Amino acid sequence: MTGRTEAEFFPMFNFIYRDSHQMLTMGGMIGTDAEKQKLRGSELEKARYFRGDFTVEPCVITVPKLTRKERQHLDKFMPCNDNWLPPEFELTKENVLAYRDIYRFCPTYAELVQ
Repeated sequence: MTGRTEAEFFPMFNFIYRDSHQMLTMGGMIGTDAEKQKLRGSELEKARYFRGDFTVEPCVITVPKLTRKERQHLDKFMPCNDNWLPPEFELTKENVLAYRDIYRFCPTYAELVQ
C-alpha cells in the first residue's frame, strides 16, 4: 500500500474452527472511502459471519465429521429446515444444522487422473 495514502484495510471476516487442530482465519479488503461506503450500504454487514472489527469475537465454525458421500447427499437438500434429517443414513440434528450453516463455504476437492 506504499504510495496509496487514500487506501486502507477493512476487516470483513474472522473465523475460528477446528479440523485436526484449531485454526484462525482473518481477512478483509483494501479500499478507499468509496468502497467503505459501498460496504456499509450493502447487506454484507448483516451476515452472521461478517466481522468489521478484529477486536470482536471470531465467528465460530463447527465442522461436522462427514464423508464425501454424505456431504454430496446433504448438498442436494441444502438449505434444509430445522427438523430435516436424511432418511438414507443416520446423522444427528446438530451435525445437519452445523453443515447447513457452512455448506456454501466448504471446499470441494477432486482427484483427477490422466
